Amino acid sequence: MVQGINNKGDSRHSQDMQSGARLLDFRAASRYLSLSYWTVRDMVSRGEIPHVRAGRRVLIDVRDLDRWIDQNKEVWG
Repeated sequence: MVQGINNKGDSRHSQDMQSGARLLDFRAASRYLSLSYWTVRDMVSRGEIPHVRAGRRVLIDVRDLDRWIDQNKEVWG
């Protein structure tokens, strides 16, 4: 699904989605949402997207990204 939208040939993006990784770092989450790294980082710091801390790493659950997408959908019309 996401790969059909993002045809940039980013092999890391393909690996993240194909591996079924549930927790993504900022870079993978930004690719998943098609937003910049800094935008995703700001969203996490503002509490818009929940995160998990594993030592110094900050990880984001794909299900939380999907929830954010669903909550922010708009219909024009």
